[in-house]
Amino acid sequence: MQKGLAILARGGRHLKLVRRGINHVATQLTDDPREHNCRPAIDYTIRSAVEAFNGPLVTAILTGMGRDGAEGSRIVREGGGEVIVQDAESCAVFGMPKSVILAGQADEIVPLAKIANAIETMVRRSIR
Repeated sequence: MQKGLAILARGGRHLKLVRRGINHVATQLTDDPREHNCRPAIDYTIRSAVEAFNGPLVTAILTGMGRDGAEGSRIVREGGGEVIVQDAESCAVFGMPKSVILAGQADEIVPLAKIANAIETMVRRSIR
């Protein structure tokens, strides 16, 4: 992983983050079992990120179907991190963000156009 790089999980594979030494986290595609009847699942990726980084994370849950993301968001918040969710009005499908909100795990609910700023604010707050 590196600054400015976006990594997406390929359809049919989970995306896992794995610690490789003190200052290096790598990505890995896996065929581990489906979660929420899907692969990739964001809860899977979030759990691996919490383990790999071993500290507070900032997580954003965007448009998507189902309840994937609610459990991962709980884990992030239990570890001292924060969770942003996309608002209903800017979602194509409000399922995933709604599940996080209903689980009481959303720290902020913002339109898609303001997600990047919300992430930046949370990250700056966490490094102070």
